[in-house]
Amino acid sequence: MRELIISGQEAGQRLDKFLQRYLPEAGTGFLYKMLRKKNIVLNDARATGKELLAPSDIVKIYFAEDTLRKFMGETAGKQSDPLVIMPEEWIAYEDEDLIAVNKPAGLLSQQSRPEDLSLVAYLRAYLKDVDPHLYKVGPANRLDRNTSGLVLAAKHVAAAQALSEWIRTRAVRKYYLALVSGIIPEPVLLDGWLKRDRKTNKSLIITETNDAGKEQLMNPDRQKPADLQPVKTRIIPLIHMNEGISATLLLVELITGRTHQIRAHLASIGHPLVGDRKYGLEEMNRFFRKQYGLKRPYLHAWKVCFPENTAPFHQLSKKMITAQLPDDLKKICKEPDIVDVLKKLPERSE
Repeated sequence: MRELIISGQEAGQRLDKFLQRYLPEAGTGFLYKMLRKKNIVLNDARATGKELLAPSDIVKIYFAEDTLRKFMGETAGKQSDPLVIMPEEWIAYEDEDLIAVNKPAGLLSQQSRPEDLSLVAYLRAYLKDVDPHLYKVGPANRLDRNTSGLVLAAKHVAAAQALSEWIRTRAVRKYYLALVSGIIPEPVLLDGWLKRDRKTNKSLIITETNDAGKEQLMNPDRQKPADLQPVKTRIIPLIHMNEGISATLLLVELITGRTHQIRAHLASIGHPLVGDRKYGLEEMNRFFRKQYGLKRPYLHAWKVCFPENTAPFHQLSKKMITAQLPDDLKKICKEPDIVDVLKKLPERSE
């Protein structure tokens, strides 16, 4: 028999979700059967699985130890995350509930193949005291491999639920620094529809005014095709460069969050990211590669702002976290003064 005492950090989730995390190799139907047969009980009473757990609740699991280990995934030969050490300079912010990491370019947020080393491995090694059967540490937001900057991760279930909800409802505001070709004189709110081409791994932005939009959106019933996703991106020019070639450093607010949204949206208005081989201009990329050694898109997740009244995580109320520009971007265009940037931010009306 295994007895589990629910902590304050684990409270607030449904019993069935808790059991699925603790016993990831057991099927949902099997867990409900064990609840009905009282092989799993809550506070010594039969449970349905829909109960919300409270601090100090006691979950008892009446399985043989070998069976328990099997359903927990502790089988022989199962590989664990590689032992990696999180560099101290990566940590942009940390408290008892949350960690914010300044991910370097070149590192995956999550594995795409079993042999990949990703930020997840660093997070789980750093938070090694977190029981992986109760909560699997992982990023709440993802960045492309060659995008640097802020990635947020919760340290326990309650914080993960709150962070996920804030991101889902866009209560957490996410800002990027992006260097683009050409001069953008004024702030612009871009919107449209994003269409993914999985064969080429590219995204296309469609509006009612461009050629693709006339074909796909200007239909009689005014209904969008099912494979389009609405996207909205705000851009605010910060610095203009005219050193042999024209470019603009932008503050980009990612209002929606879709694959390649920033890269595709900027390319759609004729101002692609500097260094972007997939969506960019070869002449521009060649100039910055030769002049500054830039080998990736100039895109950095720079700042996140938390909403007011983030109860029960009061320390995050109106909290602002920034991630310093890495050296390969800083030598091209210096990091802007954050006080000046804050003055340019509009009130959100979306």
